[in-house]
Amino acid sequence: MTAPETSSGPRSAADWRARLDSAGAAEADFVAFTAWLEENPAHRAAFDQLDAVLADVDAQKEHLAGHKVVRFPVWKKTAAVAAIAASILAVFLVARPPSGPGPQTAWETRTGERKDVTLADGSVIHLNTATRVSVDFDHGARNARLENGEALFEVTPDANHPFTVTAGDQRIEVIGTAFNVLRHDGAIAVTVSHGVVRASATGKAEAATPARLIAGNLYSRREGESVYAVTMVDAGAATAWRDGRLAYDGAELSKVVSDLNRNFDTQVTLADAALGNLRFSGVLKLDSAEAVVRRLEGFLPISATPQGNGIVVRARDQ
Repeated sequence: MTAPETSSGPRSAADWRARLDSAGAAEADFVAFTAWLEENPAHRAAFDQLDAVLADVDAQKEHLAGHKVVRFPVWKKTAAVAAIAASILAVFLVARPPSGPGPQTAWETRTGERKDVTLADGSVIHLNTATRVSVDFDHGARNARLENGEALFEVTPDANHPFTVTAGDQRIEVIGTAFNVLRHDGAIAVTVSHGVVRASATGKAEAATPARLIAGNLYSRREGESVYAVTMVDAGAATAWRDGRLAYDGAELSKVVSDLNRNFDTQVTLADAALGNLRFSGVLKLDSAEAVVRRLEGFLPISATPQGNGIVVRARDQ
């Protein structure tokens, strides 16, 4: 299907609207549409304006449909049509009143708990351990906030209402895709399973250039910093937690320990910070902190000792 012209005029926005609303719209169409939106701020403004106009026209149609039809002489019909046309035209000339903030709904999980939530639009949020997510779908908006923890978002495509996720000073925007977001210890990580994601920093880090991510991309950044990194990863490994597992490919032990401490009440500490530089590759079943650490002892030169309510990891034979 040939892409519509890239001008910011109404015709281009209308072409995109018709294309994405058609029964034959495919994921490639949504990818191309996302690129068109990012090409020029005027493109988004034109599309949003068209969307607002069509919404008001639909409201006018619903209002008229609720009234009994009365037959008028031809000259009265003409006057009636003119009145209707004038009311629709007013949509273009009069700014709509701003929408107030709507009520939010929030979900959270305890340590070791996971939860799946289906939203009103059919999108699904999978919450990992110790996670809190809130959503606001008021007035057609599709906004979510990851307050802490990790969540996998499977977003139902809707070209007219982009889905945004805010995590600290990180903003992620999509049309329809699946992506995993982790906010922990001042770091943000976004892994895309499929589709296209636009990631941008806000606040003090807003000077960072927005990143356009595709399937297999891992976007990572420290909160408050404008510099970010994008690498290729196994997206399936990033979401292995949904099956009660953690998958690693050359991860530092400090990262593994951090993940364990998010999943279990029994906290693991490293007796020597240098141990955090050890690398681990493999899949760990999340049954208990004690069992996971015992498995790590079989792969790394470490030994673990219970201490109080936690576990201390030392260099082997130390």
